[in-house]
Amino acid sequence: MGGLLFQEQLIPTAAAANRVSPLTIDTRIMHTEPWGFYCDPQFQNKTPLVISAQTQYHQDILCGIWPDIAQHLAKKAGLNLQLSLEPYARIWQSLDAGQADLSFLIRSAERSHLAPSQAHMFDFASVVIVRSGLHLTDYQDLQNLRIGVLRGIRLSPRFDHDPKLNKIQLRNYELMVDMLLHQRLDAIAGNNVSLFYLLQKKQALDKVNVQPLILQKTPVYLHMAAGLYAHPYGQVLIQANQALREQGVYQHLIDAYVGSQWRLESQH
Repeated sequence: MGGLLFQEQLIPTAAAANRVSPLTIDTRIMHTEPWGFYCDPQFQNKTPLVISAQTQYHQDILCGIWPDIAQHLAKKAGLNLQLSLEPYARIWQSLDAGQADLSFLIRSAERSHLAPSQAHMFDFASVVIVRSGLHLTDYQDLQNLRIGVLRGIRLSPRFDHDPKLNKIQLRNYELMVDMLLHQRLDAIAGNNVSLFYLLQKKQALDKVNVQPLILQKTPVYLHMAAGLYAHPYGQVLIQANQALREQGVYQHLIDAYVGSQWRLESQH
């Protein structure tokens, strides 16, 4: 990889002005377990954390799948990634405004310009999980249910644009799961990694129907601001991502948090 060859050049985005060094990519990650969170709930330091290409990041500050993946990506690409935790919807705003360079997100038609096709990372399932006593055999069973969804998320075209469903938008997955367990929701929709992780953490798998309704296979991509994609750094990251994907690194990192049951082949 040749990331260090470009160390004297700057990525032409608004984020460049706040960058720690010319080698550092401003990276925003979703603030929710297990993807990105403060290891100590009492530690809420808002200062971005720089993951170096040469050294390990401080695991006593940030934990989660995305910091683990960022560590491998930084090392493979020879770049530094400056990590900040943000709500899901705000990440899109930061990328669109040129305030951030990079994130790891699902792809949608309206965001395809931020996710080059060669930057595919891995796939998970977009699912709906219902509380114990309810059953989902097909999509029509979603009618008349109170379904919690993450504000701004895209799960499948049919689900996203279905006006007949009672979808209740919430700010994070943790709140969704708590409301389901307190029967303020009948179902929760989202990615299977987050939902199964939180249900396991709360020791609440016996309170839900563990057979989810799969809405679709959902690919995750590197999403880059226009300035990064046009810069040689962008191509270096794409090459590093491809190598990690082909080696199965991402899947094994996710397994460490939720086990292998999140993999699509285990949900059929």
